[in-house]
Amino acid sequence: MAQTQSGAKVWYHCYVVSSHGHTWTYMRIAGTNTSGWMSNDNLTKQNGPAFRC
Repeated sequence: MAQTQSGAKVWYHCYVVSSHGHTWTYMRIAGTNTSGWMSNDNLTKQNGPAFRC
């Protein structure tokens, strides 16, 4: 598990929608090899990626 500071730059790769209707984005923290899934509920002032996985 990883956390980023508010305002950290992340690179979006793609998204999926769960069977419960929640959108999850696969992303990487810029400048690191840290990547993984994050709920779009945690995104502020962002729409997430444009492409489905």
